[in-house]
Amino acid sequence: MIANPKMIGLLSFIFCVTVLFWMVAPYLDEIKVIIPFIFILHLLPMLAGIRIHGGLPVFKPQRIVTLILLFYLFRKELLFQYYSNYFRVNIFTRPVIFILISYTISSFLSNNFNASIFFTISFILEYLFLAILVFSAFKDDSDIDFLARIICYSTMFLCMFGIVEKITEFNFFHIFGVYLPDFVLHHQMREGGIRISGPFTHSISFSVYLVMTIPLFLYRYRNRTLLFYFTLGISMLTILFTQSRTGMISSMLVLGIYVIFIDRMKIPILIIFSVPIIVLYHNEIIQYLSTVLPFVTTSAEQADSTQARLNQLAFLWDYIKNNIVFGVGQVPPPGMLVAISIDQFETANSIDNFYLLYTYYYGIFGLLVWLFMAFMVLFKSIRVIIKKQAHPILTYIVIGIISFLISNTVVALWESHLLYWIYIGIATRIIYNSQIDAISRGEKSLS
Repeated sequence: MIANPKMIGLLSFIFCVTVLFWMVAPYLDEIKVIIPFIFILHLLPMLAGIRIHGGLPVFKPQRIVTLILLFYLFRKELLFQYYSNYFRVNIFTRPVIFILISYTISSFLSNNFNASIFFTISFILEYLFLAILVFSAFKDDSDIDFLARIICYSTMFLCMFGIVEKITEFNFFHIFGVYLPDFVLHHQMREGGIRISGPFTHSISFSVYLVMTIPLFLYRYRNRTLLFYFTLGISMLTILFTQSRTGMISSMLVLGIYVIFIDRMKIPILIIFSVPIIVLYHNEIIQYLSTVLPFVTTSAEQADSTQARLNQLAFLWDYIKNNIVFGVGQVPPPGMLVAISIDQFETANSIDNFYLLYTYYYGIFGLLVWLFMAFMVLFKSIRVIIKKQAHPILTYIVIGIISFLISNTVVALWESHLLYWIYIGIATRIIYNSQIDAISRGEKSLS
């Protein structure tokens, strides 16, 4: 500890905050504590943190603020009540239990039991916790609208940071350092330009988050024309600066679903106003798209990136077949040979397909359970939407979840899942409220 002043400072901070919260928690309204937590969750640097020991979890900013909030709810005697309420309503209880069973079995069968069981605990206290928190804290339509507003404000801050990063080529979040000892913070490059990443670990993850929040902007500002186009334009511009093909294609998908199923007027108007810009800069636009889009790319770098994802499928499948039912747990994927030089072999351990990597970790059983959860969320949400018994934001949440599920075919980055579980919490609350309303209407009709 003497040799690591950062660790001393961190542990001192956690201890002081713990004592402070123990004293003031009974006098604080939980919603006034939860709102700042939701706001800053994706504004915290996701590569920063302190690794005390190789066998212990990393103290990352998101993890620290989550632990503080957990402790606060425990002090208020609300934590177990929140978890109990979520499971008792029995909206998505069964698939969540199946996921926990999958994680537990794979952990006991894994050669890396400690990391695997820690991820199981992390899932309960970090990812699932977000769904439970949202469900319990934001109970009616006005609360849900307020939550959407908080996420929109937070995303606008991220967009501002991203645009400044593109202009100045300075990432503000890099000043907080990185918890990986041999990792060098730098900008990813593509076609001679930087790819902005903001607080995220990768540019693609930044773009996926932004695409998932576009439906909230479409919902929140649907009746405010100037803000509608302004926020949409800022989000799309920031996605463009990430140079992520996943983000660009997913955003087009989101807007396409919106135009077809919700509002056939707004986007065509935007296209009409975009015509002068397209005419003036059509050569630059065509050149840019020809190097970015995977179907028409003329860039060797882009083609190699696409081919690498196909190679990963063939490479990792041989390992999956050896543990096809329950996977290997949280064991790092083997290094895939990507290049050979005269003096060294270069390998890559990352797998750019969430479903492929998840199958490696938790086998076919784990993947089916995870997909069962995702499709249950979509099925129950769409059923309530069709019956016109739900808060209108649920339609937009479904669009965001669809974009997330599709983007997972080309990216495997866990920070994108934080917003996904927040969306599940919103969907759970709206579906539950619709059931209560249906029961209430039935009682009134009988009377």
